[in-house]
Amino acid sequence: KKYVFLSIAIIMSSAYAEKPPAPPALSIAMPQEEVYQKATDSAKQRISNYWNSTQMLVADIAQTNPDGTQIKGKLYLKKGNGDKAKLRVDYQSDYKQQLLIKKSEVLLIDLTDGAVAAYPVSMTPAGLILKPQLNFEKDVKLVDSRQIGNDVQLVLAQKDDESGGTLTLNFSIEGACRLLRWKVLDPQGNITEVTLTPETIRINDEKLVPDSLF
Repeated sequence: KKYVFLSIAIIMSSAYAEKPPAPPALSIAMPQEEVYQKATDSAKQRISNYWNSTQMLVADIAQTNPDGTQIKGKLYLKKGNGDKAKLRVDYQSDYKQQLLIKKSEVLLIDLTDGAVAAYPVSMTPAGLILKPQLNFEKDVKLVDSRQIGNDVQLVLAQKDDESGGTLTLNFSIEGACRLLRWKVLDPQGNITEVTLTPETIRINDEKLVPDSLF
């Protein structure tokens, strides 16, 4: 079985191939028609402090694929340098697929026959999300930023990458700062979006992300 996986961006856009659409998922979206301002320096600093202090994250997710189909799943993320960076997504049982990032590779596993598609992490924005420390001004190209009230959106790209692919991170800075979702735009214009279910988010709880998961 072939998987078209160039836009995986932690992402998993091929994980919906030949599968029925899932029920509509909760969407936490930035208003699209409102006038927005650039994110303030104080907002970006709050996000930086939160994101760099978040080394482990577990959450239920809803993934919207480029064709509009949706999949639910469970995300496990452990930041680290090089081979220490790890990520796992267990999709709902109907999809019989699992995504792993370990040893600097992205692995899409078909649970029905054990087939594995493998790609270097360097081919995806996963490297950005899994960095233990990320300076939004120095480590990446900050393509754009938007702020509407307490919702902040940062559009990032790899430095010196002219492909046109971007990673958009959405945060809420109301009360405790938290990640709401991310969105990947690949060079072909395909968009894959992952939304975290807020009440399921757990950070820095090592017992929830043991190495045995990966």
